[in-house]
Amino acid sequence: MKGKISFSHIEKEYLHEMRNKINNSENKSDLKNHFSFTILNMLEEVFEEKEVELNGDDVLFDPKAEKYFILSSSLKDQVIFQETWKGSDLPNVIGRFAYSTYHRYLHLDKHLEKTERKIRN
Repeated sequence: MKGKISFSHIEKEYLHEMRNKINNSENKSDLKNHFSFTILNMLEEVFEEKEVELNGDDVLFDPKAEKYFILSSSLKDQVIFQETWKGSDLPNVIGRFAYSTYHRYLHLDKHLEKTERKIRN
């Protein structure tokens, strides 16, 4: 029986970038864009040797989703993606990024008036 493939080494590569981007996000829209952009870059590295078609809206931050992100049906329908998703820690890696993004989202939500004041100045 094969073990799961680990992408924790790639997670570590993107962790610092992700933290900087989410911590410097001034609004929820920035936050969502930074999440999607970073995850897309990470997936491009994960699948660089494989024929997986990636689009900008394949992984989106969604604070109402169970794991705080959603995958597009076009991504989920790709066999190579499905096999990698099921046979690796990729769902956990993306989940951890989404969880961090969610906490920043809550912070921005609580301090909306302060954020809007910063933007106006």
